Amino acid sequence: MDIDASKRQEAIDLATSIIKGTLHPLEGCHRLARIAHSIGLDADKSIQQILATSSEMDHLPFGSLKEQCSVSYLERIEREEREYLESALDDIVRDCKAIIEKLSTQEG
Repeated sequence: MDIDASKRQEAIDLATSIIKGTLHPLEGCHRLARIAHSIGLDADKSIQQILATSSEMDHLPFGSLKEQCSVSYLERIEREEREYLESALDDIVRDCKAIIEKLSTQEG
Protein backbone atom coordinates (compact mmCIF):
# COMPACT_ATOMS: atom_id res chain seq x y z
CA MET A 1 0.00 0.00 0.00
CA ASP A 2 1.30 3.43 -0.91
CA ILE A 3 1.20 5.67 2.10
CA ASP A 4 0.79 9.37 1.63
CA ALA A 5 3.96 10.98 2.99
CA SER A 6 1.98 13.77 4.62
CA LYS A 7 -0.25 11.28 6.48
CA ARG A 8 2.83 9.32 7.58
CA GLN A 9 4.38 12.53 8.91
CA GLU A 10 1.11 13.56 10.55
CA ALA A 11 0.98 10.22 12.40
CA ILE A 12 4.62 10.55 13.46
CA ASP A 13 3.98 14.10 14.67
CA LEU A 14 0.86 13.07 16.60
CA ALA A 15 2.62 10.14 18.26
CA THR A 16 5.62 12.33 19.09
CA SER A 17 3.36 14.98 20.63
CA ILE A 18 1.65 12.36 22.78
CA ILE A 19 5.02 11.08 24.01
CA LYS A 20 6.31 14.59 24.74
CA GLY A 21 3.10 15.52 26.54
CA THR A 22 2.25 18.40 24.22
CA LEU A 23 -0.93 16.65 23.00
CA HIS A 24 -3.46 15.10 25.34
CA PRO A 25 -2.99 11.33 24.97
CA LEU A 26 -6.67 10.55 24.44
CA GLU A 27 -7.16 13.33 21.93
CA GLY A 28 -4.03 12.09 20.16
CA CYS A 29 -5.42 8.55 20.07
CA HIS A 30 -8.63 9.86 18.51
CA ARG A 31 -6.66 11.76 15.87
CA LEU A 32 -4.43 8.75 15.13
CA ALA A 33 -7.53 6.56 14.85
CA ARG A 34 -8.95 8.86 12.17
CA ILE A 35 -5.89 8.35 9.95
CA ALA A 36 -5.08 4.72 10.85
CA HIS A 37 -6.10 3.30 7.48
CA SER A 38 -4.22 5.91 5.48
CA ILE A 39 -0.93 5.13 7.26
CA GLY A 40 -1.12 1.43 6.39
CA LEU A 41 -0.88 0.01 9.89
CA ASP A 42 -4.49 -1.19 10.21
CA ALA A 43 -3.51 -4.70 11.28
CA ASP A 44 -0.56 -3.64 13.43
CA LYS A 45 -0.89 -4.40 17.15
CA SER A 46 0.22 -0.89 18.15
CA ILE A 47 -2.39 0.90 16.07
CA GLN A 48 -5.02 -1.63 17.16
CA GLN A 49 -4.36 -0.62 20.78
CA ILE A 50 -4.62 3.05 19.84
CA LEU A 51 -7.93 2.32 18.08
CA ALA A 52 -9.20 0.47 21.17
CA THR A 53 -8.26 3.39 23.41
CA SER A 54 -9.97 5.83 21.08
CA SER A 55 -13.10 3.69 21.04
CA GLU A 56 -13.18 3.24 24.82
CA MET A 57 -12.84 6.96 25.44
CA ASP A 58 -14.72 8.42 22.46
CA HIS A 59 -17.43 9.82 24.74
CA LEU A 60 -15.03 12.32 26.34
CA PRO A 61 -15.09 15.89 25.01
CA PHE A 62 -11.89 17.71 24.03
CA GLY A 63 -11.01 21.26 23.11
CA SER A 64 -13.91 23.63 22.58
CA LEU A 65 -16.45 20.87 23.27
CA LYS A 66 -15.53 21.07 26.95
CA GLU A 67 -16.80 24.66 27.00
CA GLN A 68 -20.30 23.33 26.34
CA CYS A 69 -20.27 20.96 29.34
CA SER A 70 -21.54 21.58 32.84
CA VAL A 71 -19.07 21.84 35.69
CA SER A 72 -20.41 18.69 37.36
CA TYR A 73 -20.09 16.71 34.12
CA LEU A 74 -16.55 17.99 33.58
CA GLU A 75 -15.56 16.95 37.09
CA ARG A 76 -16.93 13.44 36.51
CA ILE A 77 -15.30 12.92 33.13
CA GLU A 78 -11.99 14.40 34.23
CA ARG A 79 -11.92 11.88 37.06
CA GLU A 80 -12.73 9.08 34.60
CA GLU A 81 -10.06 10.35 32.21
CA ARG A 82 -7.45 10.56 34.97
CA GLU A 83 -8.21 7.03 36.21
CA TYR A 84 -8.07 5.64 32.69
CA LEU A 85 -4.75 7.30 31.94
CA GLU A 86 -3.24 6.06 35.20
CA SER A 87 -3.62 2.53 33.87
CA ALA A 88 -3.18 3.11 30.14
CA LEU A 89 -0.65 5.92 29.59
CA ASP A 90 2.44 3.69 29.61
CA ASP A 91 0.83 1.46 26.98
CA ILE A 92 -0.21 4.44 24.86
CA VAL A 93 3.35 5.82 24.94
CA ARG A 94 4.79 2.38 24.08
CA ASP A 95 2.40 2.06 21.14
CA CYS A 96 3.24 5.56 19.92
CA LYS A 97 6.94 4.73 19.99
CA ALA A 98 6.26 1.57 17.96
CA ILE A 99 4.19 3.52 15.43
CA ILE A 100 6.94 6.12 15.04
CA GLU A 101 9.54 3.40 14.53
CA LYS A 102 7.45 1.56 11.93
CA LEU A 103 6.50 4.69 9.99
CA SER A 104 10.02 6.10 10.12
CA THR A 105 11.43 2.98 8.48
CA GLN A 106 8.84 2.80 5.69
CA GLU A 107 9.70 4.24 2.31
CA GLY A 108 7.61 7.05 0.95
